[in-house]
Amino acid sequence: MRDSAYWSKVFLNEVESYSFDEGIALWSLGSPSFLYQSPKSTIYIDPYFGPTPPEAEELYPNIYRTTAVPIYAPEIRKADVVISTHDHTDHCHEPTLVPIQSGTSAVFVAPQTSTTRMLKAGIQRERIRTVKPGDAVQMKDVEIKVFDSHDPDAPGAVTYLLVSQGVTVFVSGDTRDGETLDHIGDNYQIDLALLTFGGFYNTHDQMLSAARRLKPKVLLPFHWEIWRGATGNPMLLGKAIQSVPPDFDVRLLQMGDRIRYHVERGILSQ
Repeated sequence: MRDSAYWSKVFLNEVESYSFDEGIALWSLGSPSFLYQSPKSTIYIDPYFGPTPPEAEELYPNIYRTTAVPIYAPEIRKADVVISTHDHTDHCHEPTLVPIQSGTSAVFVAPQTSTTRMLKAGIQRERIRTVKPGDAVQMKDVEIKVFDSHDPDAPGAVTYLLVSQGVTVFVSGDTRDGETLDHIGDNYQIDLALLTFGGFYNTHDQMLSAARRLKPKVLLPFHWEIWRGATGNPMLLGKAIQSVPPDFDVRLLQMGDRIRYHVERGILSQ
């Protein structure tokens, strides 16, 4: 753990005690991780609460985690679902997933590639819901719809729509642009869309192009701050937005930020 530090448990206490009656809440936990909350559900999205993975140090010696870790996984006591988009370490992190299994009754929703990694880590088979594109899973008051991903580095990856309270959130993983985004944008009204930006992922122009296919009301770029030597440039993103204003709002969340969203009233707070 030499290259990571943890936030105070005060933050986790804030997250786990947060409650509301309408809409959804989304917390940024450091790319690629988010916490999604509805009035009845708590869902961790690609939780990665650890240091630079050893394999990353070997493959990319000058690239490592730049951000602190906001949550110490063994202290998590509130989680209904954990979803993984693919089996890369920062999207399917064993030292994060195993403590969540121990400390909560969460169900793990994942494609086959992530399922295989979870089973090797000791996640119980009966706690895993393996999904594929076209599937839909109902978890309390949240419907999870599963779609293809266009991630050349992660065969078998998926993307998701989380639907609750009339609000639809697109969970991208590391997907790039592709025909699946056209299908989703043409057939669903996306309220909040998560898309990668920077480094190994989309350039700011590629991300905006992908977002125009999705047609969200609000774009939430992520994965731009985490890897030293592979970060996104918010200034270039801002200039691109000013040059050709999109038909959607763009909000750049810092780690620890929370956005509340209501289907009729839009953004309630950030």
